[in-house]
Amino acid sequence: MTIEKLRNKIDAIDAEMIQLFESRMEIVKDIGMLKKKNQANVLDQNREAQVIAKVVSRLQNKALEPYVIELFETLMRVSKDYQK
Repeated sequence: MTIEKLRNKIDAIDAEMIQLFESRMEIVKDIGMLKKKNQANVLDQNREAQVIAKVVSRLQNKALEPYVIELFETLMRVSKDYQK
């Protein structure tokens, strides 16, 4: 397989990830509105720990664990910023 074909596969995956990201952020926005309405903190460390544990448990390639943790920590940081 050529590098161009591999890059095209990555482009297709990236397109799917963008759609999923937008869907996730819409829900994040709704959660932020509920938190504001209920005067709840944006940061929920217990929930973040649960999310990390859940995604790590779903990971088939355990060598990717530090990277998936970094990815989801970044995703949750962006989500908290968006909720504000």
